[in-house]
Amino acid sequence: MDETTGRYERGDLVEVSAKSRGRFPGDKALPGQVCMVLGSWIAQYSGTYKLNMLTQDSRVVFTTHTCIDLVEGAGPEMRLLQAHNPEWYDRLTTWIDETHIPIVGLITVLSLKKQVVRIKPLIGNEFWVGADKMHPRDWALISETLTKGKMASLRVPLWIAEKNGLFGKNAS
Repeated sequence: MDETTGRYERGDLVEVSAKSRGRFPGDKALPGQVCMVLGSWIAQYSGTYKLNMLTQDSRVVFTTHTCIDLVEGAGPEMRLLQAHNPEWYDRLTTWIDETHIPIVGLITVLSLKKQVVRIKPLIGNEFWVGADKMHPRDWALISETLTKGKMASLRVPLWIAEKNGLFGKNAS
């Protein structure tokens, strides 16, 4: 959890304390479940802070911030999760392997401080990808060995590929 903003971060382990009354694009988290936070957003229509989380059986569930309690914070880097909780790290990377798609392209901008890259895929337009949206192993490889102007392969969620015109309704 980010102490300054009070927001949960990717990799935080939380326990669901109550069933949310909110509306979500998938299943709601049930009380008693221990989950890993994948991401969060603020609902535009209500201003509610919502989260999507990975369960112990590798399903994605949703809830609001008032319905969960922090069990263990991930810290500033996912590498800490790998070191402190290898079971959850393995569960996360397996889920990412199953749900993310690979993109091959040229790294045009690399910011280690902001943890983002700008990639020009072989097909489609250039776009930004944050470390929190790609496979942790891909980010580790990019941040340790690659520099601007080198080719890279990274795995990103399907919605990012579609949004940036790699395929689907926005394909160029």
